[in-house]
Amino acid sequence: MLIERIKLDPTLQLREGGLDRERIEDMRVAIADGVAMPPVVVVGPDDLLADGFHRVYSYEKEGKTEIDATHVDGGYNEALAIAIRANSNGAKQLTRTERKEGIKRLLVAGWTQERIAKATRVSGSTVSNIGTSLAMRGTTTLADSPKSHRKPVTVLPEAVHAKLDDTTLVRIAAVPIEQQQELAEAAAKVDLSEPRVRDAIRTMKERGISPTEAVDLHRERTILPPLITGDIVTFMRRRVEVFLTEPFRFKERDFTFAEALDFVVEHGIGYVGTRDLADTLASASVVFDHAATTLRSGRGLKAVQ
Repeated sequence: MLIERIKLDPTLQLREGGLDRERIEDMRVAIADGVAMPPVVVVGPDDLLADGFHRVYSYEKEGKTEIDATHVDGGYNEALAIAIRANSNGAKQLTRTERKEGIKRLLVAGWTQERIAKATRVSGSTVSNIGTSLAMRGTTTLADSPKSHRKPVTVLPEAVHAKLDDTTLVRIAAVPIEQQQELAEAAAKVDLSEPRVRDAIRTMKERGISPTEAVDLHRERTILPPLITGDIVTFMRRRVEVFLTEPFRFKERDFTFAEALDFVVEHGIGYVGTRDLADTLASASVVFDHAATTLRSGRGLKAVQ
């Protein structure tokens, strides 16, 4: 097929960073060496390129005027579905964000979730989750089909859904519709992360409390009264100083932590010694991580004593 006949629509090139120039050059060298490339895929009467952007540019760069091509019936949306499917496999796959963006465009265009899953070979649950998040943002409605019974979702105000990612919206859509907006507003107000939203939903079910109450139980409290913060820092400093100065058994001798490190630098150690030192480092990390977790959560000094 003549390359000049192929229509290149940049919106079908789904990669956020655009074309990979190094990959194009590698392909050009391979073409010059006589390596046969797979045919590109063009769609519809306009020969819209769906798969093979790097190959087309490589052939052109090598001075070729023709390229092997497979023709498929359809239009823009069919080409978009092929682009998603073709780039979801192989050495350089679409990122989750890139694939999600393509699926969103098909949903907005009116394709049913089942049709998208079949055409793109993306799992039905992934397509359904993206559809749910769009429905809650008011971008599109959940497509009805005989094979699925979509749970109704609340269309959220933009000020609310703008603060929530797609995964969080899918979580919120799982609760009864009369609780969805309250949960979304409470989560958005305190920037509740998706894992904490999941925990809040579990607490709602187990305790029978409202979404607002559940979110309040699970929200991150990062601001501590100065006195409590000072107590925690003082306490952890004492713990760290003890850890660094108290001798412990290492390589059949008593060492402080700093002396053990000096010994390793000077003499080197084998596997057993490396494991011993790793255990010691792990103990240190527990001390530091405990302090960091306590400060982030705001639980106070009792959490680390």
